[in-house]
Amino acid sequence: MSKIFIHSDDFGLSKNISDNILDCHDYGILNSTSIIVNGSAFEYSMSEFVKRQDSLRLCLHLNLVEGKPLSSQVSILTNSQGEFKYSFQTLWLKYLLSNKDLKTQLKIAVELEIKAQIQKYLTLLPKDYPLNIDGHIHIHVIPFIFDIICKQASKICYIRVPLEPFFFSTKGFYNYLTPNTLKHIILKILSKRCNRILKQESRIKKNDYLIGILFSGRMSLESIKSALKKIKNTTKNPDTVIEVLFHSGYETAKENIAWTSSTKYIYASLHKNRIIEKKIICSNGFKELFQN
Repeated sequence: MSKIFIHSDDFGLSKNISDNILDCHDYGILNSTSIIVNGSAFEYSMSEFVKRQDSLRLCLHLNLVEGKPLSSQVSILTNSQGEFKYSFQTLWLKYLLSNKDLKTQLKIAVELEIKAQIQKYLTLLPKDYPLNIDGHIHIHVIPFIFDIICKQASKICYIRVPLEPFFFSTKGFYNYLTPNTLKHIILKILSKRCNRILKQESRIKKNDYLIGILFSGRMSLESIKSALKKIKNTTKNPDTVIEVLFHSGYETAKENIAWTSSTKYIYASLHKNRIIEKKIICSNGFKELFQN
């Protein structure tokens, strides 16, 4: 495999989350991360990235679901507290069930916020740094949102496509009985649509495979080995690009969480599995897996 990105999402949400992700780079083999521009530690995280830009790739983690938007003109996307009110499922469903006028309003709001996040991201980046894009909870592959993103094609260098091959790992079998399996199926269908569109945008690079959906939030050395084996048996292309996705940044206390009031996202940021994923990235066994 010619290119493997060991990647962690949610950089910039808070200083503790960002520092834990940076540890995975400094003491592990993490070589890629995605930053959330409306996080509480965006400026700090960008300054720390610049110190490591020769060995750490940075992507924009488009966010339409957690915290407050940057744009003041997207009230259709927010609740009474001014925070994003939709999830992946509810935003997509809202769009599908809306009439023509409401669909137009949703698209205008999403486009305004995406442009605002791109602009803020590019402002603090080193000049001519490539614009690499993915999405918080993969929100970027919802069809109407992906189409809006592609309108920025002249700026974009890379987009993550969450296409994960189905693989079987005996350890952690319960993962196949969780919503992750349905998520895997839906994202696989949407990824094929993304790939068809990106064929027309030949200047935009993408990954061929993603590892980290079936075992999202519960990554293990065994699951990664199984996924890599499946990819190896599926393709002989020496230029295959793979993202191995972790969520290795975590908060240490609820009182540190200032960017969201959502119980769901507070719970996720404090989850002990994030500590486990950080330990995996920094472990000798994980390093040996990619050195062989």
